Amino acid sequence: MSNQKRSFRILLTNGPVRHCYEALPSKVQERSPSMEAAIYYGFIPVRNLTPSNLDRSAIRATSSIDNIFGNPANDKKCFSPTESATLIKLYKNGHFSDLPGSIMLYREKSNRSKRAGKETVSHKCGFDIIGVSGSIAEALTIQASYAVLEEEGFNDLEIEINSIGDKQSREAFERDITLYVRSIINKLPENIKELCKKNSYALFSSTEEEIESFIEDAPKPISYLSEESRNHLKETLEYLEELEMPYSINHRLIAHKALHGHTIFRIVPSNPNFKNGGELVSAYGMRYNPLSRRLGYQKSTPAVCSYLVYKKMNKSKKRLSRKPASPEFCFVHLGTAAKQKSLRVIDTLRKNRIPICHYLTKDKLAGQMNTLEKLKMPYLVIMGHKEALEGTVMIRDMADHSQETIPLEELLPYLKRIRSKKIRSEKTNTRPIKTKKRLSVES
Repeated sequence: MSNQKRSFRILLTNGPVRHCYEALPSKVQERSPSMEAAIYYGFIPVRNLTPSNLDRSAIRATSSIDNIFGNPANDKKCFSPTESATLIKLYKNGHFSDLPGSIMLYREKSNRSKRAGKETVSHKCGFDIIGVSGSIAEALTIQASYAVLEEEGFNDLEIEINSIGDKQSREAFERDITLYVRSIINKLPENIKELCKKNSYALFSSTEEEIESFIEDAPKPISYLSEESRNHLKETLEYLEELEMPYSINHRLIAHKALHGHTIFRIVPSNPNFKNGGELVSAYGMRYNPLSRRLGYQKSTPAVCSYLVYKKMNKSKKRLSRKPASPEFCFVHLGTAAKQKSLRVIDTLRKNRIPICHYLTKDKLAGQMNTLEKLKMPYLVIMGHKEALEGTVMIRDMADHSQETIPLEELLPYLKRIRSKKIRSEKTNTRPIKTKKRLSVES
């Protein structure tokens, strides 16, 4: 969980005009369930970008990108290339240097409307992780998105995932899919033909039954993955398996080639009633490393995003959190095995409302400790390779440097006891001392 004791202010410069892009203040009296879930996974809530905050060069670079996920009606609603490009520009120019840890941002916006006497709440939220090349970025984004939808009442969710790989993998796939589309172009309907002439990936976005056979025979991007890209996808799937999240490989899931690199995913309710509605929930995410090159940078900037749009007819049954609790525990991991098990630990603590600070996007212990020293947390929850294999964690009291190893199944009650003791201690120390009034005796 990110440090919520500070309020960060980040400046965005557009020529002579100076705009402000700032995090929501830490003393927010009420937080939505989706915001609370995002904070538990380390995302910092920030204000939405406005048209005046968008970088002009980002607007020019993304103006021609319209069909992103293959659904023109919902693409702009789910994902804004210009906003993502602006975040890349901010990151490259060093405007996020005041934030602790990795760049993990969360934005949300709600709109209310009434139709036929019923109030409809349309909610949009987005996650962005910038500067993290490891598969933990995809895992955190997917898990946070999944948790938000669960908090908002969507059950029986499943994840569809695909990968187009790194630059080498993408170029090999694009060469073969272009040749394949040219060989069948005269057999396609006119509307699909025109789209495929501009972008061969458009073949996979079609839902018309008459070209299903062409899509089935088309090259699959996952077959062209390099060894590095294959390992990246494998690690992402291992995270999902560790979390016991249902997933399937969807070979047709491809985004715009100027944006999409490595992983792309979407979260859909398995209930057919929700699928047929089409408008109740739309959740897409992807790694958009290639976007930085479109902005003119020589090196690709690692970046992952997820955007959720969903509608609810009734208000959420969960009450808003009125008093955001400050974290007292910090999670420290050592090794890949510990990192894979960490998401389950953090999710368990989230469901039981025990705030914990973590920096899972950092691989080295020194990087984690340097950030944690500034927060001065009273307790550390440590999981190394040995603890991950044994199913245990180490609790270290930073006051006297004493530590104790406990099984994972006992972690939740153990931390609850620590919190309850602290709460009782604070109540005792802040309780006002009652003094008796002296009676004056007249002689």
